[in-house]
Amino acid sequence: MPYLKFDRPQNLADNKGSCGKLVNYLEKEDEKKGLNKEFFFNQTDDCIPSFKVIDAIDNNKKGLMKTDAKFYSGSLNFSQKELAFLNNNVDKIKAYTIEVMKEYARNFDKGLSIDDINWFAKIEYNRYFHGSDKEVLQGKVKQGEEKPGLTTHIHFIIGRKSVDGKKKLSPASNHRNTKKGPVTGGFDRDRFKNNCENLFDNQFLYNRSVQESYYSLKIRKNGTLEEKQEFSDKIRLNEDKVIEFLNQKHPKRRELISEFVDRLNDKSGNNKLIKSEIINATELPYMSGAIFKSLINLSYNLEMGRSAENPTQVVLNYAEFLNKPIKGLPTELKEEKIRRVCYDLDSKQKEKRWNVNIPKVMDHERSHSFTGKLVNDIIDVTTRLNSNNELSDTSPLNYLFRHNYISYGSSPDDDEMKRKKKKKRRRNNPSRDM
Repeated sequence: MPYLKFDRPQNLADNKGSCGKLVNYLEKEDEKKGLNKEFFFNQTDDCIPSFKVIDAIDNNKKGLMKTDAKFYSGSLNFSQKELAFLNNNVDKIKAYTIEVMKEYARNFDKGLSIDDINWFAKIEYNRYFHGSDKEVLQGKVKQGEEKPGLTTHIHFIIGRKSVDGKKKLSPASNHRNTKKGPVTGGFDRDRFKNNCENLFDNQFLYNRSVQESYYSLKIRKNGTLEEKQEFSDKIRLNEDKVIEFLNQKHPKRRELISEFVDRLNDKSGNNKLIKSEIINATELPYMSGAIFKSLINLSYNLEMGRSAENPTQVVLNYAEFLNKPIKGLPTELKEEKIRRVCYDLDSKQKEKRWNVNIPKVMDHERSHSFTGKLVNDIIDVTTRLNSNNELSDTSPLNYLFRHNYISYGSSPDDDEMKRKKKKKRRRNNPSRDM
């Protein structure tokens, strides 16, 4: 989920006085950029200098006591998967930030709009290792080094007072839509974070998996042992479904996807999946496994009461994202794609059963920083088989066999799946073992 975090009011984020120290700190990346530096922005202006931010916040605190908060600050943090899905697009990230601030205003239950909120945000592209990070403590990196991967994020500052200076607005309030008493409205932080996740998914047609949801974060952090176990079982069940699907030949995969679409359409109300478009997409190279995974994500979102206006596009967009070249994917998706590519090579065999040594392929790619060279060899072989082209002595297939990336026989994953099925049968019918 896009993780929205409010800062603790201490050190640079101490909000009892001027916001000047924090604003100056947020310009730390600008020293190297000169005229190309990033300015602050809000819903009306994309190029706000720091002195205007300080002036707008510090000169709008009439009626606040010395010990009262004068502003609130925080950050909007994206997963590498979300940033990769957006292609790290700055305009999309800023557009989403504005939608978050609209939701911030609505969440006070006072009939406010974004124009009533005195807010400013700034985009940063890098994160840096701190002395407390385990990589620094283990001596792998030095404090202050840039963290690898996509780390673009947003910092924001929001004035305590509304733009007109008439209302005190605090996201730290413990009130929740209060109707009576000196304080009406309030701020439901749980609702706010959940709604911000929904905003992202609806705005960009993102097909969120159960593992990366706000619900998942809450269960892992505050759930009971039973809830955590149930959640863990659900993830394992989904993983087993994917492996079982990938073990099927192409005609069976089409059949399973067709049945899956029918089940989802029974649950989805008026917004139905267009089965013909989903099935046709499975004919594209390596798409069937990605589509099945995308359908699993959609199934979870429907279970959580989230409906997509265009579920077909949501499923296909996410499947195309999963199918991007390996270099453009975050690590967790690199490994997912390697697995799908390996299974797809095996699924093209009509008579022979090939064992693609997935762990060995995975180790090779990890040790070569996921360059994708070995995976591209597997893709090349699969593409030739799809086109019924002959595989010459110089084809990558010989290399794969010679180095034991491929052999004949049942795969370890097949054996594992058989063991799981046998265990499940015993659990469901214990009398058979008596």
